[in-house]
Amino acid sequence: MGRYIIGGILGRLDEQGVKFRFSEEVTAIGEHTAEVRNVYSWRPSTIGDFDSVVLACGSVSESSLFDELTTELPDVHILGDAYAPRRLVFATRQAWALAKQLVTAAR
Repeated sequence: MGRYIIGGILGRLDEQGVKFRFSEEVTAIGEHTAEVRNVYSWRPSTIGDFDSVVLACGSVSESSLFDELTTELPDVHILGDAYAPRRLVFATRQAWALAKQLVTAAR
């Protein structure tokens, strides 16, 4: 995210009660808990009482759904991190360019 918009985004997430955890490795995920350990001290802890876990695990694209759909559907496009992991602004520009191309082609 761009440095000029991240403050507003983090503020809105905080208002909704979103909590961030940094420098931890997830070692197990249960139904309502996760086992984590600090990547520096290796101190383990259990966190929980949540219904969703979102992991940011590096920059590897995942295009298997696109690959599967392109064999059956003629007009499928791949965008964002599925295409190539990078900053939000690039994915947004890519989506805008595709939308413009699709509108022009539909005329």
